[in-house]
Amino acid sequence: PEYRADWMSRAHYQQLALAPLTAEAIQELIVDLIGAHPSTHGLAQRIHVHTGGNPFFAEEVVQTLIESGQLVGMRGAYRLEGDVERLAVPATVQALLAARIDRLGEREKRVLQSASAIGKDFAEPLLAAVVELPERELADALARLQSGEFLHERSLYPVAEYSFKHPLTQAVAQDSLLGERRRGLHAAVARALEAAGGDLEERASLLAHHWDAAGEAQPAAQWHRRAAEWIAGSNSAEATRHWQRVRVLADEIGDAALAIELGDRSCQMLIELGWRLGLTQEVSEELLREGEAWARRRNDPRSLASLYSGSSILVSIGLGQVKRGQAFAEEALRLARVAGDEPLIFMNQLRVCLTSEYAGDLRAARAAIEAATAHELAVMDAASPMLAYDASAYAPAQRGVVAQEEGRLAESLRWFEQGIARARACGATEVLAWNLSFGTEAWLDLGDLARAASMAREAMEIAERIGDATSRGLAQGALCRVAMQQGDLDAAIPLAEQWVATSRSGVKTNLSWAVSTLAVLRCARGERDEARRLANEALAVAEAGGFGLGKLWSELALARIHSSDATPAARDEAEAWLARAEQTLHTTGFFARLPDLLELRAELAQQRGDAPGREAALREALRVYQEKGAAPHAERIAKELASTGRSR
Repeated sequence: PEYRADWMSRAHYQQLALAPLTAEAIQELIVDLIGAHPSTHGLAQRIHVHTGGNPFFAEEVVQTLIESGQLVGMRGAYRLEGDVERLAVPATVQALLAARIDRLGEREKRVLQSASAIGKDFAEPLLAAVVELPERELADALARLQSGEFLHERSLYPVAEYSFKHPLTQAVAQDSLLGERRRGLHAAVARALEAAGGDLEERASLLAHHWDAAGEAQPAAQWHRRAAEWIAGSNSAEATRHWQRVRVLADEIGDAALAIELGDRSCQMLIELGWRLGLTQEVSEELLREGEAWARRRNDPRSLASLYSGSSILVSIGLGQVKRGQAFAEEALRLARVAGDEPLIFMNQLRVCLTSEYAGDLRAARAAIEAATAHELAVMDAASPMLAYDASAYAPAQRGVVAQEEGRLAESLRWFEQGIARARACGATEVLAWNLSFGTEAWLDLGDLARAASMAREAMEIAERIGDATSRGLAQGALCRVAMQQGDLDAAIPLAEQWVATSRSGVKTNLSWAVSTLAVLRCARGERDEARRLANEALAVAEAGGFGLGKLWSELALARIHSSDATPAARDEAEAWLARAEQTLHTTGFFARLPDLLELRAELAQQRGDAPGREAALREALRVYQEKGAAPHAERIAKELASTGRSR
């Protein structure tokens, strides 16, 4: 519990609290270490009192007593020289470790401190390159440190590898270094790692850490950049951490051209990654202003195009300002065309597609995504570093989304399969999570509940692993829709609540969809007042943000909630909302929801006693389902029509 490190604050960190050892357990531990000689009677109890039952602390106390000559003998057979009651035990394990390190010989202390700069685990060749001792002396020092329980040998093949007994041992050894020597050691470790060669991209994060700790801004910033680019697409939070360091270090770099390049790039990428992680308005605006300043110093339209491209998604998804997002996307595409940069053109065609889709203009979204997917794979791959995800895996799935929203199921399935297969083939973990969530809806329409559920679960597993709020929200929505189609309200409602909470904190474009879905589920539970409140909230969010598709979801939810009341006044209200939804549907081109609208119209006709009107609406719904290829829904409507015919 005493140990603290920066990585303990990251999303993937979880602390498991272990209870201290009891007095009896400490007695067992001490007897195992020193034996049961009469002179040691009472020692275990005294150690338990001083260490609070912490086994590591207790072991270190024993090592201190051995080193100071107060315990004489060998493991399991020590005797105590002196009175138990007169033993002085440091108050903290850190103080005890510091005292033990201070008592080491100069050579052993030098080796231990050098190792602490490398990390908790280290290979002997790297230590040798840093400590610069003759081979025999280094081997002897390592042997002494092992016998003193500072280090453990982890493996001998293919090279000898060692580990600090405890992270606290490494931390205290590193803290014993003076600032200048510590910086020098980190620089030596970084140079040794670079000289060793191998896969430096995989070691980029480690090199960035050592150059940073050495106080060398330029190589630290360059390695942080390489680390961010290497991990992009699999861990947005970690990539963001590296880009934040690049941003800070850019002002400390003496090379003006490099400083401008890195400052410009870091702002672009922090904005690009920001929509996945949920940046605040204040931070978003600060990054945009800073990025514009760097881009103007660079005097290159491609810089502004990249900055505005990321901003188009950040303000749309993260801040819920779709119209502003559209303006950014269109300006970014214009600048890309001025620059004649094909990867940048492709990237901004994707952004025009997305912002048009959010705004509810599926016709414009379709034109943009068709233009984007017409590019060669090489162009998409060239755009991927700017997007911080694999574009060749994402673009097909986004085309599938548009096709699905327009009601073209067979076409959407082809594009989703292509996007999912591509994401798996190239290891695009983050994009795979998105594509699986996107595709769930199509497989639900197809009636393949097992595959839809499997896809949604896999998407959630990935989202939890990478700590990405956007991926988590998409997966929660997918799992919720699967549970709804299974008729499992007990599972669907908590998932919808989680989806709403995630959308409130991050993906604003999905908020109206999530809230209106929760409203429909509350209505199904008979909680009509709460359902109306939620649906009105969803509509307000959609109208304030300019989310055309969210507006349609909300209007359909309000129509369904009012229709459930079955009173004449509520029915009139439901029909008014249905008329609004129909107008929105034709304005947006979101024909995937046309069958929902038709089935609701049939329900209202039945409430009015209008049998011909109900039958006409059901027949139209059947035709749409059949054209889509949504066989299970078509079969359900056909059975309902057959039942209606028999009853007549």
